Amino acid sequence: MKIIVNSISYNVEIKSFSDNIKRTPIIFLHGFTGSSEDWTFLDKLHKNFLPITIDLIGHGQTDSPKELKHYSIESIIAALKVIMKKLNIDKAVIYGYSMGGRAALAFASKYPALVKALILESSTAGLSDPVERGKRIFSDNLLADRIDKIGVRTFIDDWIKIPLFESLQLLDPEKIKVLKKQKYKNCSTGLSNSLRGFGTGIMPSYKGNLQNISCQTLLLSGELDSKFTAINLEMNTVIKKSTHEIISSAGHNIHFEKPDILLQSINKFLESISASR
Repeated sequence: MKIIVNSISYNVEIKSFSDNIKRTPIIFLHGFTGSSEDWTFLDKLHKNFLPITIDLIGHGQTDSPKELKHYSIESIIAALKVIMKKLNIDKAVIYGYSMGGRAALAFASKYPALVKALILESSTAGLSDPVERGKRIFSDNLLADRIDKIGVRTFIDDWIKIPLFESLQLLDPEKIKVLKKQKYKNCSTGLSNSLRGFGTGIMPSYKGNLQNISCQTLLLSGELDSKFTAINLEMNTVIKKSTHEIISSAGHNIHFEKPDILLQSINKFLESISASR
């Protein structure tokens, strides 16, 4: 379905069920260059939860406006709040991967009453050091300029070969073709503006907010992703009700590389939430 927020059309997909079971909404937020097509395991999700996927601004079937203001974290989480209201959702589990995880963490920090629990896959609370942030803003802007110059297809072909996604090269080449085909559907304006408006450097650091996260939180990182495993180990020491699980033989994109193993961890966590209701 399409939901309009401030004249911008957001693509929102809700899984349908034939029974009358009342389910807790769980909202999935993809990463940079992703979309609602990323979530291939929703049919096997815990039966007490209702999967809802949202294409973030500049991605998938959601609009990609030229105005940079729409890509700020403030605009992104405000739009998420409006979408929840239009869907009559009072509280939801928020699942975010990488960039989507940063959005989920920002949303939980500002609107804790709307978040039942958090699941953050390969995510970060941002950069607190001003020098690091400045360097990252510079590199993100260069990358955005490159996308505008070379186009989406060439950029995606290069993007999935960066060291962060090195473990993808261990997978069946045919599976990688499917991944590329999904990512090719994005447009250069949406991707470049996402980097300029909500790159890791430009987003505020939420490290100081972690101790205020009071909901149950599952932190997920891949065994082969040493950088984000270290980040999540640190986050786990600060978030009060968090659990950190390292997924064996997985890199950064866990839900694509090891969906079945990941699903086991997610459903175990969701079962604990259901039991505490």
